[in-house]
Amino acid sequence: MRQILYVLAAGVTFILILAGIKYWLVSNEIADQMAMKRPPETVTSLVVKEIEWPALIRATASLLPVQGVVLSAEQPGRLSKISAENGSNVVLGQAIMEFDTSVEEADLRATEAKGVRAKRTFERAKTLRASNATSQAELESAEADYRQAIAQADSLRASIAKKNISAPFAGKLGIREVNIGQYVIPGTALIPLYAADSLYAAFVVPQQLAASVKAGQEVTLTTDALPGAIFKGSVHAVNPNIDSTTRTLAVQALFSNSEGKLMPGMFASVEIGLAESTKIIPIPASAIQFAPYGDSVYVIESIKNPAGEEYRGVNPKIVKLGERRGEQVAVVSGLAPGAEIATSGVFKLQPGAAVATNNAFAPGNSQTPEVQDR
Repeated sequence: MRQILYVLAAGVTFILILAGIKYWLVSNEIADQMAMKRPPETVTSLVVKEIEWPALIRATASLLPVQGVVLSAEQPGRLSKISAENGSNVVLGQAIMEFDTSVEEADLRATEAKGVRAKRTFERAKTLRASNATSQAELESAEADYRQAIAQADSLRASIAKKNISAPFAGKLGIREVNIGQYVIPGTALIPLYAADSLYAAFVVPQQLAASVKAGQEVTLTTDALPGAIFKGSVHAVNPNIDSTTRTLAVQALFSNSEGKLMPGMFASVEIGLAESTKIIPIPASAIQFAPYGDSVYVIESIKNPAGEEYRGVNPKIVKLGERRGEQVAVVSGLAPGAEIATSGVFKLQPGAAVATNNAFAPGNSQTPEVQDR
């Protein structure tokens, strides 16, 4: 029994010795790691400054032709001739399509013949009435027959004219919807015609900005369809009322399109510059950490470690953001001019982290960035 107790005591002692050695090793390793300094994170930085940012009204717009229409048939008939091809330019009054008018022309000849006879009867009745050889009623009946014949002839001429489709204004034809020999009914779409040497940009602004929009103001237009292209125009018309449903004001701007780059129906972005301006601090969007509880940036400043040693580190700062223009985001409050902030690599930072700056590949910070060809 005594031998067993000796063995157990020896085993417990051995285990305690091993545990003590392990604790000593782990403690030393933890102490070494705590004493070891993490290398600084490399970031790009920017010393921010306050600038005057001109006020802008921004909106999305749809481009509309100054004059545009889809020509349609006013009279039923069979298409007999196409005088202008798809996509061609036409001038005012130029013939585009003609419908068969043989029946109307025959009716017109018959009506004109009746008119000649009715005119002779009317003139004879006037002569007889002057000598009191006929009654006033017969004279009036002859005059009515004559004028009715004239009206019937005019009606047929108008019907024939409506079957000859001509350009109501100078412009460019689109793709026709009908072919020669096809019978069409009134209202059938024939071919679109647009005058696109000038275009309207139609957009709306909220009622809060309604008083700032006036005819004649310069408007800048850009569109994704033409990257890098900027078009200048002016406010052409402003609605005199606010829409009671959307509480917005409809605005129409006019743009020259002599080169034909813009097309009706395009989606575009427009900007109207205002006289007033606000003071803001512009920073690159890459410097911002967006979060539901508040957006923040990392400010680079001198920080002391527990040993009292100073180093370049970062601390987060909550900021209030304004609008975005190009690569810049406006900081309205929360950041002082002259502060240095990290502009890239912020995703790997944490409060108090040491940093080293290298601005060889600093992110863009322009209101009007240039489109880079790939």
